[in-house]
Amino acid sequence: MMMPRAAHSVPAVVSLFAWPDLVALAEMERERQALIARIATLPRNSHRRIVLAARLQDITHRSLAAQVDLRRRRP
Repeated sequence: MMMPRAAHSVPAVVSLFAWPDLVALAEMERERQALIARIATLPRNSHRRIVLAARLQDITHRSLAAQVDLRRRRP
């Protein structure tokens, strides 16, 4: 269903202004992993699984958008 994702690459020197964004990205990744684990335990066609999958998709979208924004702002 989902493709495995590469580990986040953190630049060697990170601006202090970027740390809150990196913390938010790490939190989103933890939430994604928790949702993936919860989804795996539910029956395939259950309503709860579908709701969690939609939430997972939303978090993934926001995480990718934040990563792109962070890379654009990088010097």
